[in-house]
Amino acid sequence: MAEDVGQALASKFRRLAELRVTRDITKTAAENAEKEFRACEADIWDDLIDSPIEGSITLDLGEPHGKMRFSPRETIYADVIDEDALLDYFEDRALVDEYTGPGLKKARVNALAREHFEQKKSFPPGLSFRPQRGITMTKLKK
Repeated sequence: MAEDVGQALASKFRRLAELRVTRDITKTAAENAEKEFRACEADIWDDLIDSPIEGSITLDLGEPHGKMRFSPRETIYADVIDEDALLDYFEDRALVDEYTGPGLKKARVNALAREHFEQKKSFPPGLSFRPQRGITMTKLKK
């Protein structure tokens, strides 16, 4: 069969098959590394919540990492738990156009959730929040 398509083309097909295997292996490895990274990040967040440490932390980790700054960050996002109740809330306050288009305007609803979270106000019916936590890592010059 390889003779039918020519040696050069058969070689390209072989290379394509090899690359697919490599792609699948590296994709799985990347997905596993991402899961492990996020789990470690969440574990550190749990430790920081229970500690007196606030703000960024600078550490010299030695080779190969050197001096690094770790900055915990948290972003609050809206969690719509009952869209109908939330839409009723907007209608009662004449805010439908401000918060909806073809569906909810996510950026506006996220801003509303952040405002209620930061000001410790009760959330509108049908709306809650979810924090997205992470750690920004910056390699510092020596």
